[in-house]
Amino acid sequence: MNTIDTEDLNVSLARRLSLTTQLYLPGTAGRISQQIRELERVAPDYVKAGYVRKLMPPSPLNLHVGGIATDFKGPVRIMGGFLYAVGGLRTDLKIRDNQIGTGSKNSTCEMDDIDFEDQKLRLKLISIRHAYELAATALEDGEKRELLILDTPLLLSRSLSSAREGSLYPNKRQTYEQTLEAIDEFWQTYQDRLFPWNPRGPMLVSIGTGRYGAVLDMAQRDFRNKDTKSFVLEQEQARLKPLENLDKLGSAVLSIGQQRFLTGILESYHRTVAYRMNVQTPQMEPKWLADIGVYGFHFKSAQGTSPLLVQVVGPATGWPTEAFDRLTSWLMALTALGGKKAEPLPVYLSKRELGRPLDVFLQNYAREVHSYLRNRKLEENWLSDFDDFELEGESIL
Repeated sequence: MNTIDTEDLNVSLARRLSLTTQLYLPGTAGRISQQIRELERVAPDYVKAGYVRKLMPPSPLNLHVGGIATDFKGPVRIMGGFLYAVGGLRTDLKIRDNQIGTGSKNSTCEMDDIDFEDQKLRLKLISIRHAYELAATALEDGEKRELLILDTPLLLSRSLSSAREGSLYPNKRQTYEQTLEAIDEFWQTYQDRLFPWNPRGPMLVSIGTGRYGAVLDMAQRDFRNKDTKSFVLEQEQARLKPLENLDKLGSAVLSIGQQRFLTGILESYHRTVAYRMNVQTPQMEPKWLADIGVYGFHFKSAQGTSPLLVQVVGPATGWPTEAFDRLTSWLMALTALGGKKAEPLPVYLSKRELGRPLDVFLQNYAREVHSYLRNRKLEENWLSDFDDFELEGESIL
């Protein structure tokens, strides 16, 4: 019987990888270079058409803003299941003539066990509920803010749940319903206090910073299709004529991925037009709120930062272009630092303060649960008064 030399296989694989690298490297580099050249050619056309427009941060900046960040840690394995920790933190900044001072803070958290199922989606749903809880307390504390920023979506996508989950994953379905109820109750209670229903009320917006960006990201239809006008807000006054020659540029532009495309056409201090997100992604809940209007746009702040997705809700007539411009200029001023991971400063501060303590307390929580289980303290506590009932002639059986 012939034997296979493992070392020969390793050498063969190494040679194959080396050969593949040499074969594909020129093509890959050439394709990316071609896409970059095509983007440089078409980017001015998007500016002419009004699909991309330049804005500058206000100077001086005067703003009272609250940033809500959420995070979850775990799950940590225990007895065939898992433990998790979910937390949220709100940090306020008071900016007067570009001088930044800190304001009030608030936080919430939850630790418990979780079954072996799709934990990540459940923890995301809990995070969204926490974000709305913190937003509600902010609206009740008497402070006058112009802006509240959440790092979670404002509405739920049906992709977070399915019809079968009622029987397969009842806990996840219950979490979905609890989160949906929290969102519905929030908007029923505070809608009249928020912009645009109240022109002087605070703007409540969502920032897609990557972790939640894919949940409701409408930018798959990234300005290149000729039916774009059907879901671009009329007040943005975008024009299709400057883009008529786009198809003649070849397949290079049409094959560019979403992130590379946005990075290519969005220069520093630019935003895209606002889109109707409930047209691109109609399965949003609460349905009554989605029917009123859900809008999104991307913006890029200083050089070196990445494009971010912004999501707002309300009637279209309440969101004139001036309101989108004012909101974007605030966000640009708050997102000037941080490089590729830049996000609005109050959200960044909340996230930095939230992350490590949540992890430490989850580890301590797991150790305490292990200790209780090993020492059987819980069983002892449950049965500690059993003899007293028997002595008094009472039976609990």
